[in-house]
Amino acid sequence: MKKWFVFLLFLLALVRIGIGPISLEAAGIKAPPTPTPSHQETIIESVSAKLLTVMTQTISSKGKVLQKTSKAFAISPFTEVNVNGQRATVAELKPGMKVSVTAGTDPKQAARINANG
Repeated sequence: MKKWFVFLLFLLALVRIGIGPISLEAAGIKAPPTPTPSHQETIIESVSAKLLTVMTQTISSKGKVLQKTSKAFAISPFTEVNVNGQRATVAELKPGMKVSVTAGTDPKQAARINANG
């Protein structure tokens, strides 16, 4: 008889007598650690009339910064700027504001900038 068939019969017998599957801990296998909950926050790092640099931080639930990345976006006269839900100018953008940037057809060009703070 094939080994897989014997194993299948064994499993069926266990289910029939009411013994379900065993946990990983009971089998001596360590479960992988639960990842620490985290969130991302994007803030304005620097701003000029033609360039916006943003920093995206991954922050743990305990407030520790786990990862930082920066990205620069070109600003054109056609870039739509909103601050606190209101139409604004680039001059109203300040470092430290939380921001969301939507790129245009060129991923290095900002089509829309929404900032809060």
